[in-house]
Amino acid sequence: MRLVVFVRNMDAQEFTLFERPIYPLVVNKYRWEVNTRGNLIGFDDDTHLFTWQPHGSQFTIHEPVPHGAVRFRITHEPEILKMNKVLLDVGFEHDWVEIL
Repeated sequence: MRLVVFVRNMDAQEFTLFERPIYPLVVNKYRWEVNTRGNLIGFDDDTHLFTWQPHGSQFTIHEPVPHGAVRFRITHEPEILKMNKVLLDVGFEHDWVEIL
């Protein structure tokens, strides 16, 4: 199993894409503390590796972008797709989805 990481700079329309293996996170291997904003942050020695923002329920893994990552820029603004037209084009039927 692999993890795909997509980094985006929407202002500049620049993006970076790379993948890496998924590895287990052993919680006791890291030092954890709460920062001034109330976020739980994890360290390996002095390297900041994780941030959990409980107010947004977001967990971030901080890691360097590898040299071989694919970097690209959008140079042409694509047209905005209309949801109803896309659904019509693919022949969507409401029984494709069951709301639980």
